[in-house]
Amino acid sequence: MDTAKTIKELREGTGMSRKEFSEHTGIPVLTLEDWEAARRTPRNIYQDRRENTMQIL
Repeated sequence: MDTAKTIKELREGTGMSRKEFSEHTGIPVLTLEDWEAARRTPRNIYQDRRENTMQIL
């Protein structure tokens, strides 16, 4: 599975909007939009934040 699809499915699986997910992870909304649209890929620091958030949820 590609990164963009994985990120979107993880976020949607939580039932959170991009804004809510952004507030929980500290990842800017525009960055999430870029990731989900496959315009950019996450750097390691953001991957760690996302993974930590998913473990908490």
